[in-house]
Amino acid sequence: MDKLLEPVLGALLVVVFIYLMIWTVKFFGFSVERSRVRRLKRAREKMDSIKLRTIGCSKNYWYNKQDVEDRPEGRPMESYYHYFDKAEDCLKDLIIEMYDCGLVRTEMLEAIAYSGGMVGNEAKSYVQNLHDENVVAAKEEKEALVKAGADKSTIQIPVVDWDLEDILEEQLAEAARRERQEALEAQKALDEAERILNKRNQDLFMPMPMPVREVKPIRKKSDSHKTAELGRARLEADKRNRLLKEKIEEEAREEDAAFDAEYAEAIEEQKAIAGQEPEEKVDEVVEAALSEETHDLAENVLHEAENELHEAEEEKHHLNEELGPMSKEEKEAYEKDILIRTAVYESWVSYVFRLYEMININANEEIRNEIRIALMEYGHQDVEVLLHSPE
Repeated sequence: MDKLLEPVLGALLVVVFIYLMIWTVKFFGFSVERSRVRRLKRAREKMDSIKLRTIGCSKNYWYNKQDVEDRPEGRPMESYYHYFDKAEDCLKDLIIEMYDCGLVRTEMLEAIAYSGGMVGNEAKSYVQNLHDENVVAAKEEKEALVKAGADKSTIQIPVVDWDLEDILEEQLAEAARRERQEALEAQKALDEAERILNKRNQDLFMPMPMPVREVKPIRKKSDSHKTAELGRARLEADKRNRLLKEKIEEEAREEDAAFDAEYAEAIEEQKAIAGQEPEEKVDEVVEAALSEETHDLAENVLHEAENELHEAEEEKHHLNEELGPMSKEEKEAYEKDILIRTAVYESWVSYVFRLYEMININANEEIRNEIRIALMEYGHQDVEVLLHSPE
């Protein structure tokens, strides 16, 4: 019996040995193939990473720090880069990022603009405190940039320290200066219109010169000639305006010559109309025609002058009645408008500072400054624009 078991056991051992040999070869081949696939995958990821880094080094880009920190395992951070060439290329994307990340508190902006508040010392304190916080944030960020190796002289954070009371006083004073200037200009326009009207009235009733028997052109000084005489009188008192004097005199001579030519042409036309009438009759026809033509011309000029006077009087009345010295209520409304616009802008500036805490911009200092300035300037938009994302 033992002699029969020995060959069977030997055969089993040979079969097991052969099986183990086959399994070992297959396992080794599987391991080699799996290692090869892993090496190829790592090589491919490395090449992609090198490619992204190469692109990143040659272009400007920005990314959200939180998105990079929360990225899935194995995904390169370069895939979160937003590339751009010039500062204006990324402004819209950054503003949209502010809204998407909830940095822009639209409910606060809406409350500031439409709640009916922003008056009195409490509103002034709110705006001033908001600005003071932005000034502190600007100083802290500048210090952080300097510690990171940036050149202090090249950093531009457009936040200037100011006092709200000074701004309000300057704005109110500027409004008063504008009103005084507008009233002065209206008065000048009124005086000029009155002068023209008086001058046209004198010209309208000035006696018409009688033509001589030979029906020669009658020389008459034009309004431009009188203007030139006034100009010469002024220029005699001011020696530095000689060139202006020559120009005015030349224009007057040209207009006088044109007037003489037109006058002579009118006489010839009237003579042709009169035909073969006696010489005395021709003189009467010419005189009557020229008197009627001159009278119509004077009436047209007088009508224009009256219109100018009426417009000047209306403008002066408007400025005196509606844009005169501001009443207490008008000053309060003007001050409220300044407070609202200032509060909206300072709120937006604070949102920009929060954005810079969340993102990183890879670009030279000049482009970084351009981006920051443009982002803050966007806060001067009307509040209706700021309430909505630009996407």
